[in-house]
Amino acid sequence: MAWFLRTARTTRRFPLAPDASPTELLEHLNLLDNGHLTNAAVLLFGKQPQRFLISSEIKCANFHGTGVAKPIPSYRVYKGTVFDLVDAAVDFVLGKIALSVGTREAGPQAPVRYEHLRRA
Repeated sequence: MAWFLRTARTTRRFPLAPDASPTELLEHLNLLDNGHLTNAAVLLFGKQPQRFLISSEIKCANFHGTGVAKPIPSYRVYKGTVFDLVDAAVDFVLGKIALSVGTREAGPQAPVRYEHLRRA
C-alpha cells in the first residue's frame, strides 16, 4: 500500500498524504463494504490473493502463426496482485513481439520499434 501511495502521488497527483493509513486508502478507493474488504481490495493489496479468489489469475499463450495448435509453444499462468498480473502479462506479450533497434545516426538514443501486428 505504501508503494501504491508513493507511485500514485508521483505519477497521478493522488490526493492522499504519503503517510495515510491503510483504512484511509481503502476508504478513499471505495474498497471497503461495511468495514469488510472487497474482492478488489484483496486483488490489489492482498498477499497471495489467489488463496481467497482462486480464479484470479492470468493465462498467457503464444501460438506461431494464426492457428491454434497443441502443444502450445509457450504457455504461462501468472498469479499475484493485480499489479503483478498486469506486469507479468505485459512482459509476456512484449517478450513475444519482434523488436527492431535502429542506428544512432540521429542522436545518442537508438530508436526502438516493436513489430506491427496485423489482425487476421
